[in-house]
Formats: sequence, structure tokens, C-alpha cells
Amino acid sequence: MAPPARTAGAAVTALSVIAMLSYIILSNSRSRSKSSSRKARVKKSKSGLVTAIGNTPLIRINSLSEATGCEILGKAEFLNPGGSVKDRVAVKIIEEALESGALAPGGVVTEGSAGSTAISLATVAPAYGCRCHVVIPDDAAIEKEKKSSIKCFLIDPPGSGLFNKVTRGVMYTREEAEGQRLKNPFDTITEGIGINRLTENFKLAALDGAFRGSDMEAVEMSRYLLKSDGLFLGSSSAMNCVGAVKVAQKMGPGHTIVTILCDSGMRHLSKFYDAQYLSEHGLTPSASGLEFLGLGAVPATGDNTRRASPLATGFTRHPLPLAISLSVLLFAVLPEMEALHSLLSCLPQHDKDFFDIAFSHTQLKFPSSCK
Repeated sequence: MAPPARTAGAAVTALSVIAMLSYIILSNSRSRSKSSSRKARVKKSKSGLVTAIGNTPLIRINSLSEATGCEILGKAEFLNPGGSVKDRVAVKIIEEALESGALAPGGVVTEGSAGSTAISLATVAPAYGCRCHVVIPDDAAIEKEKKSSIKCFLIDPPGSGLFNKVTRGVMYTREEAEGQRLKNPFDTITEGIGINRLTENFKLAALDGAFRGSDMEAVEMSRYLLKSDGLFLGSSSAMNCVGAVKVAQKMGPGHTIVTILCDSGMRHLSKFYDAQYLSEHGLTPSASGLEFLGLGAVPATGDNTRRASPLATGFTRHPLPLAISLSVLLFAVLPEMEALHSLLSCLPQHDKDFFDIAFSHTQLKFPSSCK
């Protein structure tokens, strides 16, 4: 028979272990309960503006489809409430923070951003009862798995190392040595894309190739799509469309290609759509078609009538680009007329004639520099 002291010691040890296990189980239960409660609150608060994020239309880009023989489609993310694809990111960041307890209703979301992410966070945060504080640079313009039949490609702007990473396995070019790469080798007019570091989500990307896009190609593409399809796109969206055409050229006719139209041109007026800024940087557009990508004129449809954009249809009886229609409505709030003048200069002559007639009934004068 064991001595009483040993028996008592063993009993105390057993009770201590039981107490500790009970505490851990209770704590985990409370933690799960709190987590479930937080998730329920987040789910309950998901109403109003947040429900309008996502489910954006997938539109056919007629001119690029006809020029390449592929079906080129664009996911119109610029129709999200915050005006860009970053709305989806903002919702996920805030919901995960609220569910984990890292953020509570009434708390502050902080962000350092070049523009669209900040705007999306500022748009989404109040919908969850939070405040938002953002910092932007002073030079900014005012899935883990996939089917084997689906190919994914990257389009990279000047100065970014992701093209090198996908094609060669390293972030630097052949002319550079590892460890000597500059943080910003040179500037690019495209904003919101292209970096010289690997993010955790990019490490999960299964890419089948990459293309390099130039600033000039992005500028030319933006003007071409505005004139041909009524699509008024931002710099990254234009670059994505350059990538879509390059994929079509690589794969050949008969394929379906989908790209992301991240945001509209309304956040790119002071640089990407400013004629003086482009001239100073040697980026004045001059192409009449897609010759800047080695493609000729789009085949005629047979009836010689100008096709209205899928977005413009229903907004105006005259087949003007939707972006121009919106810009006329914003005459009173745009701080600088030069940006709108630059936009109007992209119009074909018969649309300019229409504006002459429209302006004749107002106190506004169509800028002579656009004729």
C-alpha cells in the first residue's frame, strides 16, 4: 500500500491536470463562442452598400474580339460602389479583422495606398461601423487551384520584376545582379500594378506565362477602347487589355480570354488622360487602330454603321461613349477643364460635331483644341 503522502500528492497532481484541462477546454469554448458571435455580427452587418460589391458584369470587348478572332471579355470591376476591383479586397480585409477580433466596430482601419485600395477601404469601413484613415503618396493621380484547361498569364508594366520572376525564376533582369536591384528602377504611368517583391498571395498563383507591356501600349489601348467601344478605362485596365490581345496573338483565334477591368479613367485624369503630362513624357498617342500591337484595322461589319458600346446602349440615343456622357454631367464639379478637353479630343469627328450642336444650346463652348 502506498504511503498516504504519495497518495495525496498523486491526487493533487491529478486534480491539477484536470483543472488545467478544464480551463483550456473552457477557454477554447469561450474563444469559439466569441468567434462565432463575432462572425454572426459581421454577417448581420453585411447589408446596404456592401451587398452591391461583386457580381459585376462580364462584357464582350467588341473591337478586340473582332481584331483577334478570340472572344475577349472584360470583368467590369469599375462598376463596384467604390469604383474598382479593390472593393472586394477591402471587404475581405475588414471582415477577417472583425471576425478575428483584431478590429472592433468603432475601430480605425489604417492604410498606406497609391489610391484605389484607400478609396475602397474608406467606402467599405463605415458600412461595418468602422472609421478609416489613409495615407497616399503626393504623386498619385487624383484562387489557389484552377482547371488544367484554363491558362493564366501576367502582364507586367515597366520597372516591375514579376515578369522576370515568372519567365526566369528571379526578380531581376539579365543586366542586373542579385542584391543590386533598385527599389524603383524607373517610373511607369500605370498605377496600382507592378512591384519588385513577392506577396504571399502571388506566391500561390499558378501562372502559365507572362508578357511585358509598355506605357505607350497602355496609353494607345485606352484611347482605342474609348473610341471603338466606349470604354473609359484606367491605366491598369488598359494594360490588362494589352495583355489580353498578346494572349490572343500567342494562342490564336477561337479562344475565350477574360481580363479584369480594374477601374475607370475617372481616377486617372491628371496623368494618364492629361495631354500635357503625356507629351512631357513622350507618350502622346497617335495610333489610328491596333497597329501598336501589330494588328491592322478591325474588319468592317458590313453595314458601315457605328456599333454602340454594350455599356453605352440605353444611356444615350446617340452612340457616344458612356464615359463622355458622364463627363458632361460632371462639368460643374471637375476642378480643371483641361482634363475633360483631353478626353474630348479622343472622339471621332462626327461625335465632335454632335457636341458642337449640344453646346450651342448652353453657355459652354466646345474647346477648339479638340477639333
